[in-house]
Amino acid sequence: MRGGHVSRRHCPGEAAAGIVPQFVGEVTDGMWQMELQRRIEDYFANGVKLVWVIDLSSRTATAYTSPKKFKSIPSRGSLDGGRLLGGFKIQLAKLFDHFGAKRKK
Repeated sequence: MRGGHVSRRHCPGEAAAGIVPQFVGEVTDGMWQMELQRRIEDYFANGVKLVWVIDLSSRTATAYTSPKKFKSIPSRGSLDGGRLLGGFKIQLAKLFDHFGAKRKK
């Protein structure tokens, strides 16, 4: 994290009291959709600016910029952190191959 990119509020599962990241990555292999949506809403309510949900079972991802504004990323697509993450970009195929995530049959 670069300076100035952390706010001091409560966030679900926070590691340090009072500090909220600007970016959250969730990795799931089938988390209940209602629980996941609740967590995403909590993140944004507390100041998070970007949430990536990476689904190991479908080898896809979803990039949220608000609880209702999101982009689905297919397995051949890329996640892009834009200015928030200093231009960081990663291809999902490389990410899944690196971690050995198997394609759902």
